[in-house]
Amino acid sequence: MTARSSLRNYVWQACTAIRNEHRDVKKYVEITAVLLFMKFCDDLGDTLPEDVRELIPERYRWGTLKALSPKGFGDGSEEVLARLDEFFSQACQPRDEHPSTVGIFEGFSLGLKHPEVLGQAMSAIDRIDFAGEDYDQAGDLHEFLISRMADAGVKGEFYTPRLIVDMVMQVMQPRAGARVWDPACGTAGFLARAFDVIRSDILDRYPAGNAQEQALARLRQDSLYGNETDPVSARLARMNMLLRGDGHTNILELNTLDRRTYESETYESKGKVRQNPLKRILGQTGPKFDVIVANPPYGGQQAVVSASEFFGPWFSTKKPESGFLQVMMNSLAEGGRCGVVLPEGVLFRREEQSIRERLLRDFELEAVVGLYRGAFEFAGVQTCVVFFRRPRATERWVGTDRVWFFNAVDQTDLETLHQHYQTEERLGRWVSTQTIHKQGLNLRPTTYLAMPDEVHSQGEEVTLGDLFEPVEDITLLEDGRLYTQLTVQYHGRGAVIRERQLGSEIGTKRQITVTAGDLVVSRIDARHGAMAIVPESLDGAIVTKDFPVFRLKNAKIKPELIPFLLRFGPLAERFTELAQGSTRRQRVTVQDILSQRLPFLSQGAQEELLPRLQAQLDIHDRAIALSAAAGSSRWLDDSYFSLGDKEAVASSLAPFVSEVTDYVEPAAEPDKIWQVYSISNTAGIYLGEHRLGRDFKPGRKYKRVVGGRIAYAVDRVNVGTVGVMPEAPPDSIISPYRTVFQCDTTTLSPDWVYFLMKAPFFQRRIREAQVGAVRNELRFRSLTQIPVQVPSLSHQQRLVEELQQVEAEAKLPAEIASRAERLLKNIVSTLFDSN
Repeated sequence: MTARSSLRNYVWQACTAIRNEHRDVKKYVEITAVLLFMKFCDDLGDTLPEDVRELIPERYRWGTLKALSPKGFGDGSEEVLARLDEFFSQACQPRDEHPSTVGIFEGFSLGLKHPEVLGQAMSAIDRIDFAGEDYDQAGDLHEFLISRMADAGVKGEFYTPRLIVDMVMQVMQPRAGARVWDPACGTAGFLARAFDVIRSDILDRYPAGNAQEQALARLRQDSLYGNETDPVSARLARMNMLLRGDGHTNILELNTLDRRTYESETYESKGKVRQNPLKRILGQTGPKFDVIVANPPYGGQQAVVSASEFFGPWFSTKKPESGFLQVMMNSLAEGGRCGVVLPEGVLFRREEQSIRERLLRDFELEAVVGLYRGAFEFAGVQTCVVFFRRPRATERWVGTDRVWFFNAVDQTDLETLHQHYQTEERLGRWVSTQTIHKQGLNLRPTTYLAMPDEVHSQGEEVTLGDLFEPVEDITLLEDGRLYTQLTVQYHGRGAVIRERQLGSEIGTKRQITVTAGDLVVSRIDARHGAMAIVPESLDGAIVTKDFPVFRLKNAKIKPELIPFLLRFGPLAERFTELAQGSTRRQRVTVQDILSQRLPFLSQGAQEELLPRLQAQLDIHDRAIALSAAAGSSRWLDDSYFSLGDKEAVASSLAPFVSEVTDYVEPAAEPDKIWQVYSISNTAGIYLGEHRLGRDFKPGRKYKRVVGGRIAYAVDRVNVGTVGVMPEAPPDSIISPYRTVFQCDTTTLSPDWVYFLMKAPFFQRRIREAQVGAVRNELRFRSLTQIPVQVPSLSHQQRLVEELQQVEAEAKLPAEIASRAERLLKNIVSTLFDSN
């Protein structure tokens, strides 16, 4: 059996080849998936169900196509391309012969013009021998391919990471005989995993024989259902299920949020009238679904189903996620369970309060699991997973009495969640429905988690004014005396020395002298978290009146706890709302500072909490120190770019790059949701926010984000502010002040250029090429003229693979620090939320 990494590499090589013609990620993933499926069918041959075998006639099968040329696919045969075009032109027509395989090739075309591109892709896939692999491996390759798409459209559709799918299915554990539905199935990630889980249960429960065969037949024919409106995703879903071993799955191209989906015996798809099984399953007297799992679209423009008697109780909503949730609630069979991914807003927004009330009253709300930021690459919002069950009529149900809350701060928490589900281990917590009602039916995990039990019952607060009093003693500076001037860092990172000067060199003669333990706040930068407790090393330092000083007057809160509340709590956000003045000189007042409320904990609760906070802070600070020692690009040694005796193909980037000025005006489409990307020297190019077109300045143009292009900040590129644009939806944009260029990918790898521009030796050359009196800027023409030896493409690709591994290892300390910081913020923010 071939190593998984090698198999995935072959698949990605095929994708890379097709990208030379199709830059749209959805299209090249679709083409690669179809070719992968054809190879799978050819390798497994007679072992597949009859209807799957007959999908591809002998004339078009993989082995037949390969035999058309002595060199196989290596020479990019025009006959192979012509024959495949012929096959897909026939297979794309609607078909009735095998309803179970409808939609695999319908509506599909290669759209390739160059035989050599097809040859490269098929040569890569040809190295995979599915006869030597199992269904799980075939499904894994398909899932890996789908994950590369990570399609995030304006309707809020996101690829669900395998980690989250596994977590949900480990909690749900569907059993033999269960009927499972995903009303927003995408590429069938949840359904494929459900198939694996149920099949394992059947094999464990039934000995080989008729009972087992009947159970497996039901699994393939009448157990798994999915709705998906996007035809490409639906095709990928069907292939995903077939690769898993399910040849009779019901992937329906139906809109879950359209009541006609459930009221008609038939539906039309690709010009043919199909039978609609949902009418039978979800009829008023029908059995409904035993298990529902989904990651529905949210935050977009999708129309929501209107109220209908068919759905039972219904609350009007304009949010698609709320519509999906209600459809799922009304589609559960008695005793059925649901696990659904939702944006956190559903848990606390006023417009969904009636839905939450019904969820607690008419269902057993088992658990709410908060997901860490970044769990979905393109989402840009906090997400959660909600688990609930429909009671049986015989239970005499009176409502949920308590709910289990958990907040996952990283992948490890998700991997192990099923082991401590509904326990109080690892910060899980039971909360009574009575407490939830007191909180206005707020179901956010952070409202209830990560604090000692006493906090729930107390709900007390103190203000900074209860703890501190202003220091108003003014010191008149002496000319011949040396003074230490203090300043406060952003984001609660402490007080540091600004500089040491003689009194005669300091313009402001009336300043405040601080004492160790004092609280110092920057009036201007409080909104950036510039607050600090003065350390012993800065006792006696001085500050101006723009840094109000406050002295502790009582010990209701331990002094050691206060820095955590300042650094990791929400005070900076509050100060942002309070700041007054011009944009660059907004200030908060002393009264604003003293009126800020802090959570009050008993002395015992504080003593319990402090060691946990300090332990996480120690981990954070050690990781930060390691990250700083590694440096942002010190791991990127200049020797990587020395060719030695190898011949360079060029002495600069000029022959292979061209600047791109692809502009769009977001304000011209006021109702469209735009994904706005940013760039930094640590994260590269990343999704910063979602904004409606009406929120942009009219006339302001932005540059489009297109996968494979490179962008850099003209005045920060000398410190590594550069990145390769990810594959992104068409409504993705970046600042017009970023320089964007593209590479001739037949000769130059964008990833190699990225590493080159991060390398110390090249950054030194960038600094030499920058121009400008105040802002040193690197113009694109200057970049192309910087001397550098450009190696062959194959050499670049080998180097990129090595450097990506080195980069990942170098970033590990920063990732550890980030995890510790997230946990600290979750704990401290929870203290504020609970009061």
